[in-house]
Amino acid sequence: MTSSSTQSNATNSVIRVKAIDHVTIVVEDLARSRDFYRDLLGMVEVDRPDGCMQLWFYDPDGHCVEVFDRTGDTPGTRWQR
Repeated sequence: MTSSSTQSNATNSVIRVKAIDHVTIVVEDLARSRDFYRDLLGMVEVDRPDGCMQLWFYDPDGHCVEVFDRTGDTPGTRWQR
């Protein structure tokens, strides 16, 4: 196999990401995270049900960031210590 064919195979196997639309982040401090996403980055916080241990934010283009409390209401509680 020549180096040019090896390079061609490697190039063909690369995943090209066009955009990221939805991100979930697990944090230890929801209040501090709210301050960061809302006040520093200017994202819009979306209302959530009472008692929900998550935050949802959207940027002007509609991209979503979900922020989960590490010790709270997380999927499968897999992030709990």
